[in-house]
Amino acid sequence: MVSNSNSILSMKLKYRDGEQTVAKWEDDRAVNKCPICLNSFTLTNRKHHCRLCGRVVCGNTRCSKMIPLFLDMSSDTFDEEPVGDTRACRDCQQAVFRRKLRNEEASKPLPIFHLYHQLFLTRQTIEKLLPAFHDMILMLEQEKLVHHTHEKYKMAAQVRKSLLDNFALYDTLSKSIRSLPARTPGMKRLQNNICTAANLYLQRNMLPLQMLPRILKPEKPQPSEKAKDHTQELYAKLQTYKEQQALVEGYIYEAKRNRKYDDVKTLELSLMELQKEIESLQSQLTTKTKY
Repeated sequence: MVSNSNSILSMKLKYRDGEQTVAKWEDDRAVNKCPICLNSFTLTNRKHHCRLCGRVVCGNTRCSKMIPLFLDMSSDTFDEEPVGDTRACRDCQQAVFRRKLRNEEASKPLPIFHLYHQLFLTRQTIEKLLPAFHDMILMLEQEKLVHHTHEKYKMAAQVRKSLLDNFALYDTLSKSIRSLPARTPGMKRLQNNICTAANLYLQRNMLPLQMLPRILKPEKPQPSEKAKDHTQELYAKLQTYKEQQALVEGYIYEAKRNRKYDDVKTLELSLMELQKEIESLQSQLTTKTKY
């Protein structure tokens, strides 16, 4: 029994001597704190030598840990089974596995792919809603429905709101793609092209949404049962038009920047119509507040 214990102790000492041939070990008597986390060494926070650089560090996994050893540590694909293990500090771990970590980072999908997928899904949603919205507009025109309380009007208004929400999300996603850090000039061009195409798509498809308030605007004002409700309705319309105005102004800015002058003319006409509607609503609200 004693012979076996001595044999194990002898093997450990030889193993330790072998480890110290890799790097000279720092004298642990001169070290009172871990150089990485700066925590003092105690009975529970013990001292450990990094087998790769020889520094004295603590056993906290953020500062040092046992790492597996493989026959070829430089390979990107290590053997299935390690041949042993050894303790290494955080800095040495990063140095040893730098290439592997760099390759793993490079193999991760770029954020642009996730955002572009979300952009694609949002566009699919828009293109499912748009035909239904156009059919509703046509039906409302044919049936000359002008009452906001009508079920078909309410349904069209709900679809319109859903479209506006999805257009806003589409705009946000395209801007997020453009603002991503680009690794190469080619990637930056790709991001800008995606954003430009998204802006043109929005400009082309946002304008029909302005039709709903105009189509459903009664030829003769219908007096509300309560003036207060009518005033709130006017304020809601005004807010909607202002939101559309801000969006169209943004599209005009993008179109000018990209020298899409035909689009600029179309958008400016749309903006003028919106401004007229806004002025009309503001005039109505001013008149109501006087009385």
